[in-house]
Amino acid sequence: MHRKSFVSLLASCWVASLLLTNGGNIYAQVTAATILNGYRPTQTVEVETPDKAEWAKCKIETVKFGKGSGYLVTGPQGQVLRRFVDLDGNETVDQYRYYKDGLEVYREIDASGDKKKVNIDQMRWFNTGGTRWGVDSNKDGVIEQWKIISAEEVSMEAVRALATGDANILKPLLATAEDLTAVGVEKGAQANILKAVASPEENLAEIIKNSKTIKPTTRWIQFNCSMPYMVPAEAGKSTQDLYVYENAMAIVENGKETNSIHLGEIVRVGNAWKLTVLPRPVEGQESFVAEGGGLFQSTVASSSPGNASPEGSLKPEVQQLVDAIKKIDEAQPAADAKPEEWEKYHTTRFQYLSKLAEVASTDDERDSWQRQLIEGIFAATQSGTYKSGLPQLETIEAQFAKSAKDEPIYPFTIFRRLLTGYMIDLDKAPVADRQKVQDQLMKSLEDFVTEYPKAEDRPDALLQLAVTHDLNSKPADAAKWYTQIAKEHPDSRAATRAKGSLLRLSLKGQKLELKGKILGGGTFDAAQYAGKVLVVTYWTTYCTPCTEELPLLLELYATQKAAGMEVVGVNLDMEGAPIKEFIAEHKVPWPHVHEPGGMEGPPALAYGIVALPTMFIVDKTGTVAAVTTSMEDVKKLVPDLLKK
Repeated sequence: MHRKSFVSLLASCWVASLLLTNGGNIYAQVTAATILNGYRPTQTVEVETPDKAEWAKCKIETVKFGKGSGYLVTGPQGQVLRRFVDLDGNETVDQYRYYKDGLEVYREIDASGDKKKVNIDQMRWFNTGGTRWGVDSNKDGVIEQWKIISAEEVSMEAVRALATGDANILKPLLATAEDLTAVGVEKGAQANILKAVASPEENLAEIIKNSKTIKPTTRWIQFNCSMPYMVPAEAGKSTQDLYVYENAMAIVENGKETNSIHLGEIVRVGNAWKLTVLPRPVEGQESFVAEGGGLFQSTVASSSPGNASPEGSLKPEVQQLVDAIKKIDEAQPAADAKPEEWEKYHTTRFQYLSKLAEVASTDDERDSWQRQLIEGIFAATQSGTYKSGLPQLETIEAQFAKSAKDEPIYPFTIFRRLLTGYMIDLDKAPVADRQKVQDQLMKSLEDFVTEYPKAEDRPDALLQLAVTHDLNSKPADAAKWYTQIAKEHPDSRAATRAKGSLLRLSLKGQKLELKGKILGGGTFDAAQYAGKVLVVTYWTTYCTPCTEELPLLLELYATQKAAGMEVVGVNLDMEGAPIKEFIAEHKVPWPHVHEPGGMEGPPALAYGIVALPTMFIVDKTGTVAAVTTSMEDVKKLVPDLLKK
């Protein structure tokens, strides 16, 4: 493997780096070409590597990273290609970061601290590389566990397992007894699932042997499924609500032919999605309706699926449209392309999506394509690359008003049209008129939640109302809407934030109950700070006000720590953000709570954090004296509390 031969190179690199610090010149022996040629990712990922003829034009330099240093390799145009980093300063590379088009897309992490041997035990994908986070506990280059993986990426990995015949790729995608227990699936309901995913080596080999579709060249194209379902807790099935995709499919390519892979029911376990059946190619009516786990009672009829022919491939008219969209996406304009190029791209793509909805053979398939169309228009308009988005949404809405007024797709469309119109109006409005635009949105949202009490977007509309009042310092109005979410949509994601926000709005005068995992190890419990004046500050690396006010908090801490002031940060960045680097750069001395999920993670949802920075000021008895976003409040109140 490339990795093994690179161990000695790394050792010499670090010696060179240290000698360079003391005036040595051995560093000249290590070139960018040495790095590019000597090391490759262990996993399948597309990274940017210039042609060998251009390696001499690439540059390498040593740079500081946190307590340590590392190597930065840039390409002929100055683009970042590699960053090999020692974060803790022990003269051993901890992270190997790979880039594509200037963005980090993949990272390998060595947490062993072994200076003589590379021990990669975690692999992470970022930005255009995806969201995956894999664990290789025995350091053999094979991922045994996914800490984070989306349903789309599960479908891609499942196809790769079929194409390669490698059961090691498939195993970490399959639900285990531990997974099912963790999400509350009761023992009796686990039996069918565990049976369906048993013996993956033998069953995978049998599936491939009997398949005319699966070949080594089979290539994943896309994940195909309608929206995920929330399956409520039910006696005899589960003790918790479950997030599932039902009857999921992967679309694959075999040369010029497009086929389908049935993935069945996929369940969310923490930040990973898991298969409850083995993936199987669609090759005939019987194999399509595979045995499922029963977390959601399937409504699929025993007849062949609408979009698949009896032989398993997509119907000709559907395949032609899918192929057309694929070609359009392959020719997607560059980020700096002219507006008319983007307009043409979106217009053509949405025309084909509309046709897919027209040729769909079942209501579910039609609904799925329609939602993809509407979401696509909404996203393209938000990005500022599709001027025709709002009128197109208005046209679709008018059509549904005649043909689907009682269907969920109608309010689904209205909600996205409202937000699209608001965004456009706000962008055009003079500063003096922006409040009027926001007021109009609030009125429209109030009408929406009243007129469509069963709309799937109603919790989000209510949350928009609540958060807007919250940010405008109208706690009573915000509490009214938060309470409505909690009462009328208690199982929604919005309700989790609403309940936390209600706690925050009434937190003054209450004991602070806050626990969490500390970045770098250990746990935080606010109760441990009794007798101290504690400032809990919620922040992110991308929050400009947080960064601007940090020197003021550092200064206050330096002058008041001896008197009994303590600070704890609660970082709400997503995984992969340069959190440790930020802390080191700004010399922040206090601990930081950090858990996965960012603004949607447990630390943010516990108190419904909507603005950054948000700070809790806690007195010596553990009682919250103030909840504020102002550093001026902190500077004024902390010294007063310390005197008491």
